[in-house]
Amino acid sequence: MLLIIGALAVVTWVLWNARSALFPFVLGMVIAYVLLPLVNRLETLIPDRGILHHVRRTFAVLVVYIVGIAVLVIAVMTIGPAIYRETTELVESVPNYWETLRNESNYWNRRYEEDVPEDIKIQIESNVDQIGSTITSAVQTGLLTTVGTVRRFVGIVFGLLILPLWLFYVLKDQKNGSSFFYSLWPVYLRGDVHNVVRIVDRVLGRYIRGQLFLGVVVGSVSGIGFWVIGVQQPLALGVVAGVLELVPILGPWISFLVAALVVLATDPSKIIPVAILCFMVQQLENTFLVPRVQGT
Repeated sequence: MLLIIGALAVVTWVLWNARSALFPFVLGMVIAYVLLPLVNRLETLIPDRGILHHVRRTFAVLVVYIVGIAVLVIAVMTIGPAIYRETTELVESVPNYWETLRNESNYWNRRYEEDVPEDIKIQIESNVDQIGSTITSAVQTGLLTTVGTVRRFVGIVFGLLILPLWLFYVLKDQKNGSSFFYSLWPVYLRGDVHNVVRIVDRVLGRYIRGQLFLGVVVGSVSGIGFWVIGVQQPLALGVVAGVLELVPILGPWISFLVAALVVLATDPSKIIPVAILCFMVQQLENTFLVPRVQGT
């Protein structure tokens, strides 16, 4: 027991220190969770005889690969250029948007200096100083983290390059890997271990697929809504909303702040429709999508 605990501690320590380099492999596991039901289903549809008898699993993985690549290519060729263009414009325009807001804030700052009583200004400025100290500390921490991230960038890029090969073998040898894992346990425990793994796998797999589905739906609805309202870079803002949907709690708030920055700098009259849209999307998610997606 002590040897097992010590080995687990060492493995945990190694994985924690190599977490940045292992990110592509974790990403591959997430993608495998999404694609594994499709591969298993397709494998059952292939006859257990004939020329494909010994390569059913490999053939199923290759078919899923080909279909996935085809869908990705079609998406890149149709909406990819527009998303890339709008995302580039959004990134390049953020400094201009921020400068516009600063100019607007100068006007309101003058009004603040002229109209707000002195005792109220003292209370407000003391609170702002505390918030500024907190933000400064967070920025410093973020810069230190960024330096470490840049150092590990080469490892991440290398991992992304081998991601397709890693994903292929994860899907192809999933059953062999499961058999090897169960063989490590005593015979009298294998049934219980199998049941626990099956429960965890079912819950975790459904959660990951559900979160990805929510991200796609929220991003699509938000992008369409921004386009209807007439906000600049609606596709890019939709992508931001979909990606940040994967961030618990703070994700929707951050996506709203990004949209609010664009709207306030380009057409402030649309800030209320944008706020209503974001509120409605969250209500749609919380009252309709989440109970049904996470409850299945």
